[in-house]
Amino acid sequence: MLDYILHLSPGILIALVIIVFIGLVSQAALYAKAGEPWAAALVPVWNVMIFVDIVGRPKWQSWIIMIPGFTIMAMIILYWPQIDGLFPVIDPDTKVAYPGPTAWSEVTVPLAVIGIVSIPMIVFMMVIFAEICESFGRHKTSDKILAIVFNGAYLLFAIALSPTAQYEAPWYKKKRGLPYTVPEDPRKIKAAQMAKAQAIAKAHGHGHYGHGKK
Repeated sequence: MLDYILHLSPGILIALVIIVFIGLVSQAALYAKAGEPWAAALVPVWNVMIFVDIVGRPKWQSWIIMIPGFTIMAMIILYWPQIDGLFPVIDPDTKVAYPGPTAWSEVTVPLAVIGIVSIPMIVFMMVIFAEICESFGRHKTSDKILAIVFNGAYLLFAIALSPTAQYEAPWYKKKRGLPYTVPEDPRKIKAAQMAKAQAIAKAHGHGHYGHGKK
């Protein structure tokens, strides 16, 4: 499989790198905007727990994503030779691709398991993407559809990097009337600190001026 991927056109490889990059950056920026550690996007397991926590869901629900994920990884590891054999073989001399040695019948079991465990994970992820939109003030149905279809790209450009999208509330808790807290926007904190500093400087300046008049 790796040999086949490395022989793909540079354009496809660059596109794959860009997609992965957007996914990581969007996750990191989204976490930071919600007051969570941006570095969590780079750490497996932790990133999933933070992802469900942003919308207000209990952290244990992250297992709805992780159990299928671990199962898929296990199937790939256990059946790697057969799965690897599904990919075309590239002749090193002619660069011609020939069908791999594995028949589809040889990977029926792992592919069936992967397909079955992927269903609840995909459905749950679609729900989470919709709740991410709600949590950041994107309440239109079109926003949720775009988030589900384009996920990382939409989260980055329409929410994480958008000045109009602010973290309003963990939607799962809000719609159920559960108590929640929303971290204060760091930009607002900085603006308030600057305003306070300017007010103090101005007050001291007036004070010295007034003292001088006397």
